[in-house]
Amino acid sequence: MVNSTSLIGILGKDPEETTLENGAHVVHLSLGIKEYFTNKQGEPQENTIWITAQCNDEWCAIALQKLKKDQYVWVTGTLRPEKWEDIDKNIAYRVLEVDVQNLAVLDAKALQSYTQNQVQIMGLLGDDPQVFAPVGKNKIARLSVAVKQAVRGTGDQQTLWFQVTCWRGVADVADRYLK
Repeated sequence: MVNSTSLIGILGKDPEETTLENGAHVVHLSLGIKEYFTNKQGEPQENTIWITAQCNDEWCAIALQKLKKDQYVWVTGTLRPEKWEDIDKNIAYRVLEVDVQNLAVLDAKALQSYTQNQVQIMGLLGDDPQVFAPVGKNKIARLSVAVKQAVRGTGDQQTLWFQVTCWRGVADVADRYLK
């Protein structure tokens, strides 16, 4: 499984620069991601999930120069988990933040074709979709998609693997046509 994520959201505040004990600089972004759903009464609901994204290396300068509160940003990176112990001394992990590998400022025109939780991935299907339908729920399909990406400054290519989860009609299409 590949640790890769791609998010589109709005900056909740200006980027914040921090100097670590070893002298390295990092910049933290507070990224608000909208999710839309229907509650049990059938009423449309909206919720904002706040995620911290950390910029390292060359992304620090770019984030500080180009990003401001209330801008829409597309961030790709890896999820960094935090290890913790629950009350019963069980070890668990939760996502602490996203380590930024790429980012782009989105303008109003770019946002007209995307919702904040939508990402388009074009690549090769890894395995047949894993399709299941929990009792009383809509069908769900999980896909593995391979995408080739150039490695900055080397001329080499690497393969990135994305895990995609589909619901409802899209899961039906994946089940019918992607096997």
